[in-house]
Amino acid sequence: MLSAKEAAAKSNEIIKQHKTQELSMVDKMISRAISEGERRCDIDGSLSSITKKELKNLGYKVECGTQYNESWVIIRW
Repeated sequence: MLSAKEAAAKSNEIIKQHKTQELSMVDKMISRAISEGERRCDIDGSLSSITKKELKNLGYKVECGTQYNESWVIIRW
């Protein structure tokens, strides 16, 4: 059985990988929107709180919501 320290380390690694993958996806979407002359990026679904916090730290405005059981995110710059 894993120790609590080992379990925490494995959990932190998974969080780090997810954060990297999600931020990479968002970066591509933002780049595409910029290339089209947009000042916002719309995402169907939701983002992790870690990714939202990172975007806000970078100066983006992040708006999240749900309607009819569908989640969405708008990222503005």
